[in-house]
This record gives sequence, C-alpha cells and structure tokens, in this order.
Amino acid sequence: MGVIEREGYTLYCTVLFFDSQGQYMGKHRKLMPTALERVIWGFGDGSTIPVFETPIGKLGSLICWENRMPLLRTAMYGKGVEIYCAPTADARETWQSSMTHIAIEGGCFVLSANQFCRKKRLPPST
Repeated sequence: MGVIEREGYTLYCTVLFFDSQGQYMGKHRKLMPTALERVIWGFGDGSTIPVFETPIGKLGSLICWENRMPLLRTAMYGKGVEIYCAPTADARETWQSSMTHIAIEGGCFVLSANQFCRKKRLPPST
C-alpha cells in the first residue's frame, strides 16, 4: 500500500506491506525523490528495501521512478523477488514497456498500479 509517511518533521513516499491477516510486515521508503518531490519528501536511507516471504512468493516493491534504476532493480533480483510491485504516478505508455522489461529481466511477475483518484476529482470529459 502506497502512503505518505511522516517521521518527525520529514515526509517519505513509502510502501507498506501487510500479510493476508492484515498484520504489518514492513516498509520501503523511496530512496531518491524525483524532480520536485525533493521539495516535499525526504530521502530513504537504503535500509528499507525488503523482500518478504509470503505463501504466494517473495514480495517486494520499488516506487515509481526507482523502477528505472538498474542497480536498485538488481538488488531486488538478488533478494529473489518473485512478485515485484511497482506503484507509480506515471500513466504514460512507456511505463508499460518498462514493466514488461522488468518482468523479463528479473524473471518475476510485475504488478503496477497508478495512483488512486476519485471520479469527482477528475477533469470533465470532453
């Protein structure tokens, strides 16, 4: 689950992991906020790049632009990730090809979802 996490006076772009019983397993903080995100969010320190053993496979996640960082992906592959989650705010067509590339490169399943927004907040259809 993607969230904005606050610790002290710092905000982090974070993914939280929960098991099938709803119990908290851990988190991943985005290492490098992208572009103007740096004005708002803090930098992760690299200590939260977990891969969790679950009944359906080893689960891990990188956030948005992190998925375009080859060495960070390699770290995930090295931990044996089997279900690679990639939450994003990127709705461009190139994102799909990036996710396909990661699935092939890592030999894993990739799940990617765009950000959530209620219909009433969308611009009117033309």
